[in-house]
Amino acid sequence: SSSSKSRTIKDSNSGKDDDSNNNDFKKREEEEKIMFLDPSVISFMMHQCDDEDLHDLASSWTITGTKRFFIPINDNFGASKRKFGIPGGGNHWSLLLVVLMIQGEQNNATSSCEEEGEGAKGGNEIDEAISARTRPHMCFLHFDSCRGHNTQSAKVVAKRFHRAVKLAFDDDNNDIDNDIMTIIECNNPQQYNSYDCGVHTLMAAEALSDPSLLCATNASEIEAIQKVHVDTLNTWFGRNGGHGGAALSMRQKMVDEIQKLSKIYLDKE
Repeated sequence: SSSSKSRTIKDSNSGKDDDSNNNDFKKREEEEKIMFLDPSVISFMMHQCDDEDLHDLASSWTITGTKRFFIPINDNFGASKRKFGIPGGGNHWSLLLVVLMIQGEQNNATSSCEEEGEGAKGGNEIDEAISARTRPHMCFLHFDSCRGHNTQSAKVVAKRFHRAVKLAFDDDNNDIDNDIMTIIECNNPQQYNSYDCGVHTLMAAEALSDPSLLCATNASEIEAIQKVHVDTLNTWFGRNGGHGGAALSMRQKMVDEIQKLSKIYLDKE
């Protein structure tokens, strides 16, 4: 009958809506596991935060399971507070990628990698784990298009980031400064001029922000995490034109994005 046909169509559309909602939820969940930190936040963290500020900053990041932080590194971030305050400082940019895993959760973290209902922890269990002060484990991967130039700056930023996260998780922070940190200098594409460092930093961020890489970060071996990120970046770089071509493509994309946003802004007026 027409009424039963109508119900069938309605039920079918309802199923599509459910699928759409589930996809939107998974997309938001994946996006929440990636955080891009603005350079101004890093400068604030480096030169204006005491331990209480660092605790509050890291606590605002809502860290559960596995999360990846993309941190722009400038060679001036490692400067003294006095030198940092001099306008015009800094000559080189690179990318520090932090893979942060909560120990005891990284193999069971809720993510798009797992089948629904298999090994995924519920919200209450995660809350209980956080309240019990589960310990964070951090893997620092440094992608520098002029390898070695920003190593020292990456180290001091990583140490400050590490302290902020530890303060957010540990009631007793006496051992924070004694924790061993390892920063891996990755074998990523290198620039062939003196001005493409910023573009290379943006290319690395775009290539490595692929949510599918979250599956790889559930591995406990740092070498495995490093390899999949380096391979992904090098593959992306080659696919987008390699040396010369990839940088030009990224510059054009920046122009296109600015024009697109400008049009949206002007249309609202």
